[in-house]
Amino acid sequence: MHELAGTLAQKTRTLIEAEDDVNFRASLFARLGRAMLPASIEEASEYFRNGLEQMDAIGSGDYEFTNELLIFASSIKGEELDEQYFHTLSNICELNMGEEPEKFYWGAYGRGLSKTAGLKGLAKLSRWDDRSKVSLAYTLLPYLTALVEDGKLDTKTAIALNYLAELQKFISVVPKILLRRFVRKMVQIRMLF
Repeated sequence: MHELAGTLAQKTRTLIEAEDDVNFRASLFARLGRAMLPASIEEASEYFRNGLEQMDAIGSGDYEFTNELLIFASSIKGEELDEQYFHTLSNICELNMGEEPEKFYWGAYGRGLSKTAGLKGLAKLSRWDDRSKVSLAYTLLPYLTALVEDGKLDTKTAIALNYLAELQKFISVVPKILLRRFVRKMVQIRMLF
């Protein structure tokens, strides 16, 4: 019976590690640890530690470090990172968004994740919006701007995708230079029509 519990726990661990939401993943590890207590105290302790590591790896409230990490990520040249690594980067950001995601460094996030994740990073923005973690109104334009600047997305497609979010909400949160660059690109495209 203990062997079966251990096998099932390993499969569950794999599923938990695939979860995107950091807080939810930590909670699931804690639940798995509680479920494993009757079978193995050692394994239960390991799952509790995994949950704690999720929350403590970088820690919440490290805003300055997170911004510096994103600035560093935006300087990376060459191939995009493997999925597990750019997920780690976006999970660090998720831990540090705080209660007011509109105040987060979305310009730095867009530039950093454009370099490290490319178009695949759009999926994370969509999941955050679906879960009401943070609206596309804050995240999409800076990300699209960075993708266009990095040559990973053509301007016409970026404009079409931008209609998913409300542009008015960006004006107060997006650094003016990013907004100007994006508007400049929009004007250039309109001249092509």
